[in-house]
Formats: sequence, C-alpha cells, structure tokens
Amino acid sequence: MSALLVCFPLLLTVLVRVGWLTAFPTNPIAPIDAEGFHLLAANLLAGRGFAIGWEAPFCPTAVRTPLYPWFVAGVYTVLGRDPQRVVLAQVLLEVVTTAATMALTRAMVGVGAGGSRGGRRRAAMVAGVLYALNGTTQRFTGYLLSEALVLPLLTLAVVATVRLLRRPCARWSALAGLVWAGVLLVKPNAQYLAVGVALLVAAPQQTPPTVCWTPRRGGGGGRVGGLD
Repeated sequence: MSALLVCFPLLLTVLVRVGWLTAFPTNPIAPIDAEGFHLLAANLLAGRGFAIGWEAPFCPTAVRTPLYPWFVAGVYTVLGRDPQRVVLAQVLLEVVTTAATMALTRAMVGVGAGGSRGGRRRAAMVAGVLYALNGTTQRFTGYLLSEALVLPLLTLAVVATVRLLRRPCARWSALAGLVWAGVLLVKPNAQYLAVGVALLVAAPQQTPPTVCWTPRRGGGGGRVGGLD
C-alpha cells in the first residue's frame, strides 16, 4: 500500500502533463529558442557541428550550452528525429523532478527534531502532489526548451547538497559537484546559485551546545550543563 501511495504523485504527474498536452497540442519547435535547440541537435547528428541553421554555412555557435542539445540529439537517436518524441521524454523528466521533490522534502523534514518516518512520508506525498498539479511547467514540457532538463537537475543538485551538509563525505561531495556542473551546462545563469551553494558547503559548520539536566546528589533540583 505504501508503494502505491509513493507512486501516486508520479502517476499524477504523467496524467496531468499528458492531459494538458492532449487538450492543448503544441508545435514543439514553434518558439525561436526551441527551433534553435532542434537545429543544434539535428546538425550534431548530421555531422555539421554545433551550429544553428537550416542550410549552409553551418557555423559553430557559443550562444547555447551543450547539454540540452545533446539530450535532444540522444532522444532523436533512440526514438527518431521527431520533436514530439522529445516532448514525451520531457514528461518523464517531470516525473524525475516530482520524485526528487519528494526526496528533498523527506530530507528537509528529517532535519527537524520531530521528523518521524510517517511525518516525512506524508510531507513528501504532499510536496509530490503539489508539484504534479503545478501548471507553470507545462510550457517547458510541451516545447524544446532547456528548462525541461534544468528542473530535474536543479532539484537533484539541491537534494545532493542537503545530503552533503547532513553527512559530509567524498561520495556526496562528488555527486553534488557533478550534478551542479550538469545544471550549469544546461543553464549557465544558474552559476550564481551554484556559487552561493558552494559558499554554504564551504562554511564551517557550528555544532550547537548540548543542553542536559544533571540532578544534584541528595535531591534538591539540579543544574543545566553544556551552556557557556
């Protein structure tokens, strides 16, 4: 039963996105940015380099970062060169974002002193359902826009960072750095957020003083220890 409850926000995410796209069909490459990402992927697969253009000359461009065009090119390679196939893949990316949102919520609730297992599960369920019903991401899902890839990566980067702060180790440090690098390779304007997170991780962590009650011998109350 608990597994079904965990899957409910994920299934709801798919139903909401597919229902929206069915009710309001889109041309995935209608926006000029989406057309550019399509051309970058198509020209990469055709051996023309990282170029935006329908016809020669195909001049390399530094206007876009490479990770999202690589993602589109990968989808074209596996599913065929149809932008609608990318939209289907981006629905699955939204499922990843929902799952990452739930994981982040569980991690954040666990930071609190009273974060029970049941409480963390309920909070994660609420967060997952709220994201599944979020209509602001529909624009990114229905078009070839890099926001569709940066959303799951950014959420996963925050999850890895929270895990690193709670349990510092080389594994979480490497994973957080790798995912943040992926975020920047999709949307370079996230660099300021990445710098802020890096400063937070690098800051010395202060351990709060432990407060305990020590009873006096022979009764008569006690004293509070661990305070300066």
